[in-house]
Amino acid sequence: MNKSNSKTNGTLIILLLLSIVVRAQVSDPKSELRLYSRATQIGTTASREFKDDKGRIVKVIYYTGGGSFGGPYREELLREQSIHSYTYDDHNCRIRGERYEPGMKLSLRSTKVQLGGF
Repeated sequence: MNKSNSKTNGTLIILLLLSIVVRAQVSDPKSELRLYSRATQIGTTASREFKDDKGRIVKVIYYTGGGSFGGPYREELLREQSIHSYTYDDHNCRIRGERYEPGMKLSLRSTKVQLGGF
């Protein structure tokens, strides 16, 4: 085997590995941060909604902190307060919601949506 074939084979292997890595990456939902004009009663100062490719809200992170109690708030000073995640069925209906404490610890407030009478 000559040097030219070795370089070509090495390049092909690298390109193949890169294409596998790119395909394996799942696209993150798009997010939007909302800074509140003032804190809520429980101290929430901001929220970030994550939407999937269908525009459904799949996760919301609520934040506390971010500056003085009366605002304005700064993103770099925010701390996670709670995380809510949502699951949908094939008809785009929300079927499950889970609430996590900071650090993604599931709280006892996990809910399953059920249709009345079933």
